Amino acid sequence: WLGATCGAIGGIALIALGAVHSLWAVYALFAFSGLAGFGGPAGQLLTQVPLAKWFVANRGRAIAIATSGMALGTVLTVPTTQWLVQAVGWRGTTVIFGIVVAGVVVPVSTLFMRRSPEDLGLHPDGAESAQAVMDAAGSQTRAALLSTTRDWTVREALHTPAMWLMLAALTLQGVVLMGTLVYRVDFWQSKGMAPSLVGFGTALDPLCVVFSILGF
Repeated sequence: WLGATCGAIGGIALIALGAVHSLWAVYALFAFSGLAGFGGPAGQLLTQVPLAKWFVANRGRAIAIATSGMALGTVLTVPTTQWLVQAVGWRGTTVIFGIVVAGVVVPVSTLFMRRSPEDLGLHPDGAESAQAVMDAAGSQTRAALLSTTRDWTVREALHTPAMWLMLAALTLQGVVLMGTLVYRVDFWQSKGMAPSLVGFGTALDPLCVVFSILGF
């Protein structure tokens, strides 16, 4: 339900963005779309967190494949976006993407997404038992360290130094990364680069991620 709700919020915000004519409305829609959590670290909630519950012994490989899929989607979306903007304008493009986001994320999340294998009477990695998961992980100690069976309450998480350290690190990363991502296109265009070349250069970033993440 979290994924379906986020898909609806993101889709509605994009569709509405195509009809705005004032700056305050743009700010309001971006704030509203932020509730969906698709941007920045929060976007991992709908991808990497479920994978961490479904895989223990093969967690690294599973997350790498999922992350490469996200990056590959960006590679394909960047030139598509540039083509659509030239064909139907940026307003029409946001409407099209809004329909696609809501039309894909909402039904997929509702029909196929499940919080954990235990909800279906299964075990991580397709194992026949919890013990088999531990054996596949290599040792009892390693399996215990990788286990995600404990459900932390918000109050418990707020009292852990690890959560605040990760939050601080991701916040600093976002300050640097998002500013670069937002302004690099305008910077390249100010240098006289053609829109097609800007699109190609932007797509090279996630393309490198596709190949590097599998190695890491």
